[in-house]
Amino acid sequence: MNSNLDIQKLSATKKYILLEDNVTIQLPVWIKNRYSSLRFINDTSTLQIQCYKCKVWLDIALLKDGSWVDIHKDTEIKLHDSGFSSYCSSCCLQKEDKKNKPSLPPKSLELTKNTLPISDMEKDTIFLTAENIKYVKLRLALSDMRKADFYNYLIEQEKEKNPISKYL
Repeated sequence: MNSNLDIQKLSATKKYILLEDNVTIQLPVWIKNRYSSLRFINDTSTLQIQCYKCKVWLDIALLKDGSWVDIHKDTEIKLHDSGFSSYCSSCCLQKEDKKNKPSLPPKSLELTKNTLPISDMEKDTIFLTAENIKYVKLRLALSDMRKADFYNYLIEQEKEKNPISKYL
């Protein structure tokens, strides 16, 4: 970041830009919040907003011939009816990932105590949907279970619910 920039910080009490000839320019009407997270770069006539989490500055408006031009990119930060998001798009995604991350599963899917060594098992290839593969990977990571043990456990559960004798 260039520390030699001529910057004007804004706030809840200072919602305007002061130009060189002492002309006051009010903020655009679509700026409705987060005034303390705004700054104006005099050299480029650019209004920027700072992400609350990662502190990155994002261009949102350009002062051109005395009028504001919206230059924000939805891929960087969202503009809602209530104003700009507090987080850049990248931080919003991270926040969503954390919110949607499953909690540790219950211990009902514990390993069976008499797990066979790999040498006593037979290899079988299966094809799974991308969604199921993702689930299996997540499930294995969260429970510290081997893939073979997980599949064997699922089959044991199925055998208990639906024994072959039921179909004979």
